[in-house]
Amino acid sequence: MTANPLALIAEVTHRCPLHCVYCSNPLKLVAAKHELSTQEWVHVFSEASRMGVLHLHLTGGEPAARTDLPELIAGGRKAGLYTNLITSGIGLSEARLAELVEAGLDHIQLSSQDSREEPARWIAGAKACMGGWGRRLMLISPSGEVLPCHAAGIIPGMEFDNVRQHTLDWIWKESAAFQRFRGDKWMPEPCCSCERRTEDFAGCRCQAFLVAGDATATDPVCSLSPNHHLIEAAQLQAKSEPTQISWSYRTSMG
Repeated sequence: MTANPLALIAEVTHRCPLHCVYCSNPLKLVAAKHELSTQEWVHVFSEASRMGVLHLHLTGGEPAARTDLPELIAGGRKAGLYTNLITSGIGLSEARLAELVEAGLDHIQLSSQDSREEPARWIAGAKACMGGWGRRLMLISPSGEVLPCHAAGIIPGMEFDNVRQHTLDWIWKESAAFQRFRGDKWMPEPCCSCERRTEDFAGCRCQAFLVAGDATATDPVCSLSPNHHLIEAAQLQAKSEPTQISWSYRTSMG
């Protein structure tokens, strides 16, 4: 039986005044005219609450770019969700912040990250990315597509159902995208016989694709992965051949 999700990440817009190189939004951004309306988002929040979701994370883009942000927060509060706003703070005056708190905002998280190149950081073993594919949370894009994680759209052949065509409950329990890497039946060796398979769930699917070229492979960061040598080689190269990265900055969507 599929457990209920605990958190909903609502990317209410891709609009943003910044051009951060670390942005996790897809290369093809959703235009404002295709965003879910206030009423559609509020309906989604109600559906999420009935499914057992506890936390609502309002993010983007820059969520403050939406003029209906107080209504969205009020909709989340009415649904009984703990509302968290993830924002750069740009566009949030003291008066507007007070309005959001009055609407029911429980927590605000300021995102302030450096755009400078830093030395690579590596971990010794795989971890349960996002708590495991389709186990803890779901993400909804500005246009209503529901994904298991921020980067799932990079995996070839993946299609994501939309809240405009299906209920959130159906998407979570029945959609092909959420079923694809849920649990451990799909896992290759050495994962399917590993005692940690119910802890790390074979690691990150997107990282497996980006590093090994195969989303079904064991996360190469795991020391037991047949592709772990790719991680080791990248570590050595980063230490011995530091490169200057030429950043490519994206443009904002109107």
